[in-house]
Amino acid sequence: MNLPEDKEQHDLRLRAAAERQIDNAPKDEPLARPAEELLHELQVHQVELEMQNEALRQAQIALAESRDRYVDLYEFAPLGYLTLSADGMIEEINLTGATLLRREREKLLQRSFTSVVVAEDQDRCIRHFLDVKQGDGQDREEFELQRGDGTVFQAQLDCVLQKAGAGGTAMRIALTDISERKQVEEALRESEEMHRSILHTAMDGFWLVDAEGRLQEISETYCRMSGYSEQELMAMRITDLEAAETADETASHIKNIIARGEDRFQTRHRRKDGSVFDVEASVQYRPLKCGRFVVFIQDITERKRIEAAKATLEAQLRESQKLQALGTLAGGIAHDFNNVLATILGNVELARQDVGLAHSALESLTEISKASQRAKHLVEQILAFGRRSLIERKMISLAPVVEESAKLLRTTQPAGLSLNVECAPILPMVLADSTQIQQIVLNLCSNAWQAIEGQGRPGRVEIRLDAYDQELDGVCDSQTVFTSGPVQPGRYACLTVRDNGGGMDKATHGHLFEPFFTTKPVGKGTGLGLAVVHGIAVGHQAVIQVQSKPGEGTAFRIYFPEATSADSSISAEGQHEVSKHETDALVLQANGEHVLYVDDDESIVFLMKRMLERKGFRVSGYTKQDDALAAVRADPSQFSLAVTDYNMPGMSGLEVARALRQIRADLPIVMASGYITEELRAQAPAAGVSELVFKPDTVGELCDAVERQVRAQRANKKIG
Repeated sequence: MNLPEDKEQHDLRLRAAAERQIDNAPKDEPLARPAEELLHELQVHQVELEMQNEALRQAQIALAESRDRYVDLYEFAPLGYLTLSADGMIEEINLTGATLLRREREKLLQRSFTSVVVAEDQDRCIRHFLDVKQGDGQDREEFELQRGDGTVFQAQLDCVLQKAGAGGTAMRIALTDISERKQVEEALRESEEMHRSILHTAMDGFWLVDAEGRLQEISETYCRMSGYSEQELMAMRITDLEAAETADETASHIKNIIARGEDRFQTRHRRKDGSVFDVEASVQYRPLKCGRFVVFIQDITERKRIEAAKATLEAQLRESQKLQALGTLAGGIAHDFNNVLATILGNVELARQDVGLAHSALESLTEISKASQRAKHLVEQILAFGRRSLIERKMISLAPVVEESAKLLRTTQPAGLSLNVECAPILPMVLADSTQIQQIVLNLCSNAWQAIEGQGRPGRVEIRLDAYDQELDGVCDSQTVFTSGPVQPGRYACLTVRDNGGGMDKATHGHLFEPFFTTKPVGKGTGLGLAVVHGIAVGHQAVIQVQSKPGEGTAFRIYFPEATSADSSISAEGQHEVSKHETDALVLQANGEHVLYVDDDESIVFLMKRMLERKGFRVSGYTKQDDALAAVRADPSQFSLAVTDYNMPGMSGLEVARALRQIRADLPIVMASGYITEELRAQAPAAGVSELVFKPDTVGELCDAVERQVRAQRANKKIG
């Protein structure tokens, strides 16, 4: 028999080892050569057998140990192992598999594997086994298996097809419980879905940015903010989205974020269409995750607009309150100072009458009168700013007033300056005092001329008068400053005076309408022109708008509200309430008529008493209302008429008038006031006041009013 080479070599080595063992053994008496050889062969063979038996025994021990290790590994492996027959019956299953299925192993053997599969997965499981047999002999799939206690778990089956005896096949299955993994995967899936849902439905935008500034994840909200698609943004860096004016500032914020871990700041981003919008970024830096930035972005464009509008309104409110306080202060001082001037002017006139035309003091008295008249004009401007000057508003069109004002301006306009006037053909009617509107135009143009002076270029002043509808024409830009609140919805006549002068900075804006504030050198202006414009405009319920930048000139716009039919009736009634401009050509010769005069200013009482007495009247003057009323109660018939101031401590002029009418119902009453409002005009007749007199012209006007009332009394007596 021809043995394989390795077997033959093995036997040779075994024989050599046996011979060495015999040679080393002790020998007795030598035998004959043939017997010795035979004995030697037997000994060698015996040793060979013993060595083979020992090797076999060791191999059997190793095999038993290996079998035990295999059984342990098989039975207690972390996976369940099953062997299925060709028809799908369980032929073998390890202890782990039985434990996973929570069934006794003996009861699982020779049972169809599909019986432990939930009903919904059984058909799919059968198709899977067929695919393994018909395919490449191995595959992996997941099924729900049912335990012996009725519970269900997610299982992963790794199937391998193997050959069996008699040309058959068997299927080896590794069974893994993946329930916990599936729960984790489901929780992760839900977390990711929630993450996506939050990102795509949140009002704020979201970025995930790597350390190189590349966008790794973007929410749909930010896509809508920027106008870019997600694909476009994924190919960009954050620097591509930063507006140029905030790029450096944002880079500084990024450095701070890396150092501190988080930051919140405002910046500006650029949309796909090139427009810029304001955002607030809340950024967190995660260095352990490849240096990524988590960025939440809020579009604050509307918030910034509202904040700007709120700040503008607050500034306008502060400006309005400041000017109102200044107006109240200035008006109060001017009102009292006007009484002083009235006393000076009245006494100067009396002194001139006393000294005659040839007296040496006449020249000094004339100069006093001139200076007092200038002071009186200044007081009138202050009263206009304080909205305490007389306003006789009528329903008019502003076009004739503006055109007449332009004619006056052209006679005095500086050389080298052009004046352009343009009035729209159709304008809303407004309730206005034409004299004061003219004063607005003259003051604004005078201010424009002074702004142009010294610019070294041709000067240009434009006057425009347009119809304006706030709802149709919209609002002005952010450079506009409203001095008395924004323009409310409605129609307006808009007066614009624009110049190409040096313009104004923000600091000048803040003091523009304050009395006596001026940027002109000494002797070039009093600082009252624009203050008067403000007072007149507010008195007309108009809104002033100023638009100016250094080097770009200035535009003043004044919006006068359109008059209504109700305004028309008020205008018509008002024409007869104030008689400042009514004069009488005839000189009244007083016949001792008795006049009651009430004013809290003693100097005015003393002056008027002297002035009226020189005209032939008898005058009883009082500085206390109670004393005056007591005198009338004592003898009501002795007085021909009463004159009272309106603004007095204690009882007002209206209360004095009511008390006088209760004593004597037919007593004519004249009331003087430095601030005649629509409310006062309505209340005066009801209180029994026959005539209202504007107080800045106290002396002359009051004397005229007294004469008119006496003349009216005489006419009534003749008729009677």
